[in-house]
Amino acid sequence: MEKARHVFEAKEEYFIQNGAMLLEKQITCNQGRDTEPIKIFSAKEIQQATNNYDPNLILGSDIATIYKGILDEREVAIKVKGPPIHCSTETMVDFFLQQVTIKQLISHKNVVRHYEFIPNGTLSDQLHGQRNKITCQISWLDRVRIATETSYALCYMHYGRLRPIVHLDVKSKNIFLDEFLTAKLSNFGFAVSIAPGEDFFQGSSVPLGEDFFHGSSVRGTYGYVDPEYQATLQVTEKCDVYSFGVVLVEVLSSHRNVLKA
Repeated sequence: MEKARHVFEAKEEYFIQNGAMLLEKQITCNQGRDTEPIKIFSAKEIQQATNNYDPNLILGSDIATIYKGILDEREVAIKVKGPPIHCSTETMVDFFLQQVTIKQLISHKNVVRHYEFIPNGTLSDQLHGQRNKITCQISWLDRVRIATETSYALCYMHYGRLRPIVHLDVKSKNIFLDEFLTAKLSNFGFAVSIAPGEDFFQGSSVPLGEDFFHGSSVRGTYGYVDPEYQATLQVTEKCDVYSFGVVLVEVLSSHRNVLKA
């Protein structure tokens, strides 16, 4: 009985701690205005939803391992902290909460909703293949449409809000395709919002993952990062425009933007 009480108290402490951090981010991004509630699931609920983290349900992995699962009686994509990387637990928590907070601010048909399951994987999967699977032959018409839909999402983020949102990690791996091959921009862990009246956000961060910049304050992925941002650390909408340009070349050529040794 005593052990059960301690377990309950520990869970309650984590709920309060994470909820407080999330609320702080929401208030900052919303400039103190009311925020919509976000449901927090327990570790046990996530474990059940992923069938005890069944490897057969893994959709992909990077900074996080993404599982297909069932929550609230619907198919969802569930992100779980992936293999150890060169950053603290606090940084990882902040990275995940940032995604939740920023996504809550964006309501657009070409942006992935919270937990939304996207059946056709990413644009990168379709262009370059994944796990030895045969790639989908995307027509030129679909390629142009996917690029256009991605630009719509970025345009909304940059100019459709009081506080512009800069994604900072636009790449083919972060553009998901639904059953109709509709583009859905995702993964907002590096995203920042620029205060009204300001021209830029002076950025700094702890980079994450093997494809990301180590030992620097640059957010983003090798091969997609705007060189001007890399030099100044000043975040503007142009950072996303440069990265989107790299994606366009990738879409038109079907070649990866960088070659790994």
